[in-house]
Amino acid sequence: MSGKELMLDFLTYAFLIFLICFCIVFFIAGNRVEMISDLMRSLVPLAIFAVFFLIKTKFDRYEFGKRRKENNFDITLRLTYTDKFFGNLITFALPILIIAIALFFKGKVDFVDIIQASAAFLVMYLWEKRLFNRE
Repeated sequence: MSGKELMLDFLTYAFLIFLICFCIVFFIAGNRVEMISDLMRSLVPLAIFAVFFLIKTKFDRYEFGKRRKENNFDITLRLTYTDKFFGNLITFALPILIIAIALFFKGKVDFVDIIQASAAFLVMYLWEKRLFNRE
């Protein structure tokens, strides 16, 4: 290992030790244990999606290895205008559905709900543009 790599490893470990010590002092010595429990409860949905993502990634890596052996990395999609119509329908209906769910459960629509609906629309719209502009 070069001196640069050793210094980078040292700084990484020093930062990690500092971060652990800071968390111990901040949460435990600062009597913020309930904040940790709230954080852990908030991370459960994220962990569920992370597990699904890891499972999907495992299958994709298997498919990638199989295609690498065959030297065939192309995927051919045969889409029709019906597929494009349903793509548009989903793209524009998803934000409406997000806002409707928020309205149904909370009785009002907050700024955060509008931001979530806009983010979902933007991601879906950009994906659709990228996919269908390859014709």
